[in-house]
Amino acid sequence: MTIQKKFDLTGKTAIVTGGSGLLGAEFSRTLAEAGANVVVADIAEDAAQKTASGLADAGFHAASFGLDVTRPESAAAMVAETLSQFGSLDIL
Repeated sequence: MTIQKKFDLTGKTAIVTGGSGLLGAEFSRTLAEAGANVVVADIAEDAAQKTASGLADAGFHAASFGLDVTRPESAAAMVAETLSQFGSLDIL
């Protein structure tokens, strides 16, 4: 079994908080390369959009969300939007 098959995330949906930072962007790309739909969430909404657009331009399924983790209603809205767009939420 190859490592790609062992860690295949096809059909799964992941939210990466801080997804436009140095580590978050790499986590987002790695999850996308493994087949996951990725929601790049960050308080810096423009940066999250740029990261998600880069993933989409590379052929991956990605979206962005401006998230303020200190506001529960922001997290609830992000989950609702993720479920609306991708139908599931499997990885945080």
